[in-house]
Amino acid sequence: MVFRDLLGMGGGTVITSSFLHLVEDLRRFKGSLPARRMTTSARVTPGPNRGRADEVSYNLHIIIRSEPEQAMLSGDLPVADLPGAWNEAYRTYLGVTPRNDAEGCLQDGHWSEGMIGYFPTYPLGNLYAAQLFERADRDLGGVEEAFARGDFGCLLGWPRDRVHRHGSRYSAKELVERATRIN
Repeated sequence: MVFRDLLGMGGGTVITSSFLHLVEDLRRFKGSLPARRMTTSARVTPGPNRGRADEVSYNLHIIIRSEPEQAMLSGDLPVADLPGAWNEAYRTYLGVTPRNDAEGCLQDGHWSEGMIGYFPTYPLGNLYAAQLFERADRDLGGVEEAFARGDFGCLLGWPRDRVHRHGSRYSAKELVERATRIN
């Protein structure tokens, strides 16, 4: 997701140059496809499906899931009332109404798989990824420029050294603080 959201949606030379490295045989796409991709991928179009959400409304989908989840766990929202609360939240936050429960409160498998409290980890992961990418970009002297040259390996080594090698030694908060610390 960090690659898609931070690199792919950035509109800079990362996707443009890298994409052109990959499709230089297809000269008819040079210059037009990356620009068209940026225009279409950055469009804000609220809808009922979290998996297809744009970057702006995605976190609202998480709020829509987190609030009723907390209310059900505290006993303030009976499970039978979830579809109505869900649809009302969609109208309030996104201005859309799911057509049915499959498109609404049953669209995710998280709850049925026992992943209660899981949804807030998505925006938290986005925030961690943004911080880590910013630090990596500073440490490596310009990840975007390296990507423009077709060098993707630079970003693989940085998280291996700063994040992955620690395993679960630190909490997520401690790990991000350590990884993004200015030495």
